Amino acid sequence: MSINFLLIFFSILAISSCQYEITKRAFVVISGNFGENIISGNVMFQQLNSDLLEITVSIQGIPPNLGPFLGFHVHTNGILSSSQNAAERCKSAGTHFNPLNSTHGDISSPIRHMGDYGNLFVNQDGTISQTFTDRISSLLGPFSILGRTVLLHEKQDDLGLDPNNENSKVNGNSGSPIACGVIGVWS
Repeated sequence: MSINFLLIFFSILAISSCQYEITKRAFVVISGNFGENIISGNVMFQQLNSDLLEITVSIQGIPPNLGPFLGFHVHTNGILSSSQNAAERCKSAGTHFNPLNSTHGDISSPIRHMGDYGNLFVNQDGTISQTFTDRISSLLGPFSILGRTVLLHEKQDDLGLDPNNENSKVNGNSGSPIACGVIGVWS
């Protein structure tokens, strides 16, 4: 046996036994404002397996005149503005993350944007505390949501079901953003 063969054999063995760490968790610090209210919180993402993502949302400071449901989405870009105005800063994240050019829908809809998470329930004390799963968006692969932005909107998302409004199939008529944050790796 030649020395080259042994080197190649042991190199292949070493490489095949290596386990590459993939991103399994992500974290967002979300902030914004609506009127005099300061909105803050976090969103945690946990990749449970290759086709199941768990999302845990904890937000406070939502004014009592909003809700009880507010639209929540992943948008295409990171935050590209340093404006202190939440609506301006969050709008810089672009449109809903939609790499397959689908119509807008709910998280449970068979046809939807990858960034469509539907609505979050606002408690009477102005907080959101909710955990849900998604089978379309992911921290892995070519359509990863890492580096993109989550947005909380001022109105309830109509989930693409309003036949009388052309924006329904585009953004769910969920209004201006009131809080946002960039999705980052959490190791």
